[in-house]
Amino acid sequence: LADDQGALAVAQSWGERDQCGLRLTDQQHDSVIAQAVTQRAPLFSPSSQAGDASPWRLADCAALVMPLLAQDLTLGLIAVQDADPETKLGPSQQDFVSSVASQLAIAIENARLYAEVRGFNAALEQRIAERTHELQIERDMLSTLNQIALEINSTLDLDLLLASSLQVFANLIGVERGSIMLIEEDTYHLVDRAVLGRSRDQVGYTRFPVGHGIAGWVAQHRKPALVPDVSQDERWVELPENELGRKRVGAMALVPLVVQGEVTGVMSLSHDQVGYFNEDHMRLLGASAETIALGINNARLYDEISRESVRRGDMVQKERSATTQSSAILQSLSDGVIVCNEYGGVITANPAAERVLGIPLEDLLLMPLPDLLRKLLMQRAKELPIEAALEGRSTLQSYATKFQRGRYTIRVTLDPVVTERGQTIGALAVFRDITREVESERLKDEFIGTVSHELRTPMTSIKGFTQLLAMGSLGPINAQQKEFLSTIQTNAERMISIINDLLDITKIEAGSVELEIRPVHMAEALGNVIVDVRPQIDARQHELHITIPPGLPLVRVDAKRFDQILGHLLNNAIKYTPVGGKITFVASELDRATLPPAVAEQILPGRYVQIDVSDTGLGIAVEEQELVFERFYRTENQLKIEAGGTGLGLSLVRPLVKLFGGQIWLRSFIDEGSTFSFVVPAV
Repeated sequence: LADDQGALAVAQSWGERDQCGLRLTDQQHDSVIAQAVTQRAPLFSPSSQAGDASPWRLADCAALVMPLLAQDLTLGLIAVQDADPETKLGPSQQDFVSSVASQLAIAIENARLYAEVRGFNAALEQRIAERTHELQIERDMLSTLNQIALEINSTLDLDLLLASSLQVFANLIGVERGSIMLIEEDTYHLVDRAVLGRSRDQVGYTRFPVGHGIAGWVAQHRKPALVPDVSQDERWVELPENELGRKRVGAMALVPLVVQGEVTGVMSLSHDQVGYFNEDHMRLLGASAETIALGINNARLYDEISRESVRRGDMVQKERSATTQSSAILQSLSDGVIVCNEYGGVITANPAAERVLGIPLEDLLLMPLPDLLRKLLMQRAKELPIEAALEGRSTLQSYATKFQRGRYTIRVTLDPVVTERGQTIGALAVFRDITREVESERLKDEFIGTVSHELRTPMTSIKGFTQLLAMGSLGPINAQQKEFLSTIQTNAERMISIINDLLDITKIEAGSVELEIRPVHMAEALGNVIVDVRPQIDARQHELHITIPPGLPLVRVDAKRFDQILGHLLNNAIKYTPVGGKITFVASELDRATLPPAVAEQILPGRYVQIDVSDTGLGIAVEEQELVFERFYRTENQLKIEAGGTGLGLSLVRPLVKLFGGQIWLRSFIDEGSTFSFVVPAV
């Protein structure tokens, strides 16, 4: 059988006619061969008949056809022909031919198997050669990656890292030109950072936007580019000869450098030979690009960490210097200072604290600040809610009170220590010996009280005799005299009012003021005050708006002192509002829970009446809003001289409101006006 289709071909011939190479392509019409192949058994055919067209048959000869069998395969046939079949093709000859056919079949099968084995060996050798080539490429790639990894791990200098990586590729691939361009964050331009054969000071001059040129295309599309011939690529941009010395010839291979999904640059290699680079080169470049990109990222991180380390070192140095300076200042302060952490444990205390408090410094450092304040203040400790301040529940920025230590008077101020983020990390307590100030204040108050009493007696006489003269009790007076007497009487009443304010302040500070607390109707109290201030309102052409809702509960106050509070607030609104302004009086009932936290935490739970006195005046600057409640303080504005006054009114109002169990506060904006609000207990 010559082929897989079962076509027969004469492999060897002997005898009368040489038939080697004869192909029997139409063997299905040859009954002798067809039967021998189909039956897989010897077949004897007598002399060929006339019309037998089989090309292998000899005329007037009988034929013995013996199949060559190997297992289930028919390998071919042996055909023996002779004109004397009885003597030449008898049984003994047939047995001989059969024996030869068996041996020949075995030999042919062995030859076929040997050919297959040789074919397998050749294919295996080819595969081994191909695989060896692949392994060689992989080995070269791993070697290159290892070299690049060694270069990257050996330095964190970005420029040195890039130059070394390029040189590794130049040695392996055999190129003389290559560059690594990185993207500038501020301009988003590709800028060369490493060029084969160039030093650091010779790079950084070639730049172009991302998307421009082949390298720009690679950066924009985040894909590698294999360019067989740059002269045939429309993306190529010719650079000036004095920049990189490139010419528009040869092949080019480019890969993006990607770190954490972001393109940081492009690596490119070029060669003068067209089509120099292949897919193996691209695989090598692609695998190496990841390592190089990681090295770039590490180098940049190192630079950032180095800069941050230097910055933090400078900060630490400055903080140490500031701490040293602060410590020196703290140690030299004449006021006692104690600082605690968020748990109340004392962190530091200065020597002045030992002197002011009379407690050894060692004991101050061991005693929690809340315990120390309770020991010093005793029942007044609630005035400095340190636990609330440390827990961040305090709404005030500062607390202050005073206490006695023997014959010394100590003022203590407590402030929470809060970070920029609003986190409370401790508290600061400042202790000041105010014994001299208190004594000076006491002597001043005594002097004011004495002078007030001494002035009050003659002023009462002046007022009384003036009234007698004005009434004509001592004789008739003319119009001019009556006008003069009216002026004397008005100023006498003003002097008496000032004297009364001074006496009231003295009594309040001495704790000797007498109060007659009873239910008072708001409308009645306001009516009494309006009668006194109406002439001033009319004189300055102000509008007065009053809002007192029906059913407003009575307030628990001293009627006389309550009138005094309302009078001072309305007088201030009238005086410090330009002519033609608007003054508003509003009363309302509310619960403590609805008040501002800074106010609510300073009064007892219960129902209150809030009074708001608003004006459209000049307003009070933020830095002056707390000062207006101090004695003799007057705000700086254009109406100060015209308004007159002594600055005692509001300094009297605040303590009176507190004596009633209430609180007062204000809201004010320059050129918009002010609102003084206070609450007193409702019945």
